[in-house]
Amino acid sequence: MLRPEDIKQVFFHCNHTDKDGYYADEVDVLEFGQKIAAFALSQKTPMTEDEAIDFMININLTENGDALLDRLKTLIRKVEEFHGIK
Repeated sequence: MLRPEDIKQVFFHCNHTDKDGYYADEVDVLEFGQKIAAFALSQKTPMTEDEAIDFMININLTENGDALLDRLKTLIRKVEEFHGIK
């Protein structure tokens, strides 16, 4: 999930000037931000086996260590799901 401070920073970096934008009063920006983050996460699809192998072989750990950890967690959860492990 996004931290409240992250959501605030994203919100305050918006210009809020789009004439076609959707503007609302009394919106909890933090709650809305968390809902957007949860939705985006639910839409994320795991890598295929070939993509995972390619990613692990070609990853630059000094620059992308967190990305590798996230992908490994996804891969492990899929293997657990396949084998009925909870």
